[in-house]
Amino acid sequence: MDTPTFRESVSDAMHFWEPRRLVYNALLSVIVLFYFFRAYPASKAFLMLDSILGLSSATH
Repeated sequence: MDTPTFRESVSDAMHFWEPRRLVYNALLSVIVLFYFFRAYPASKAFLMLDSILGLSSATH
């Protein structure tokens, strides 16, 4: 029995994860929105245009 190379292992992991990533992201979004609206008056104070722009520029 041949042991898989590192590249094959990573490729297999990606093929396993990619279809499930959309479901994971959707579930994570539902959880975040639930907690945001649960504490809405206080959480609205954190939702400013500057903070949203800061999040988008932090990824670049």
